[in-house]
Amino acid sequence: MGRPVYITKALATAASANNVATTQTPAGVVAVFDSPRQVLITTVSDEHTKTLTIYGNSRVNGTGNPIVETITGPNASTGATTNSFGTVTRIAVSAAFTGAVTAGTNGVGATEWQMVNYQAQPVNLTIAVVVTGTVNYSVQYTYDDIMGLPDP
Repeated sequence: MGRPVYITKALATAASANNVATTQTPAGVVAVFDSPRQVLITTVSDEHTKTLTIYGNSRVNGTGNPIVETITGPNASTGATTNSFGTVTRIAVSAAFTGAVTAGTNGVGATEWQMVNYQAQPVNLTIAVVVTGTVNYSVQYTYDDIMGLPDP
């Protein structure tokens, strides 16, 4: 029988529209987050013809592997990455912005991946969530081999 794994997750800082880059063309940005988070891009004008490529590292998988995600510029609104970044090291843009742009975070955070010992028999898995206050959450899972091991 395996030992229980308990994970406690609380975002230490609130969402902020400009905690990665204030109004500028974001380049050379270095931001380290309290918890892996989605990156939020906010524009005051129509930037939908441009792309932003966010470079950084993820602590979600426990290794801090580099991750890169490209998103379309928002049209006088906000847009967010799908991936959760632990750090942002650079944001590259396909062309100059026509208006002010900020890069920050939204209120979405992530925990590190938890590996199940599939060699223990039987494999028992229980997920419980204790919530205080108003919160939305989801549990993500995969059947993929995240270790990249070849089939025996």
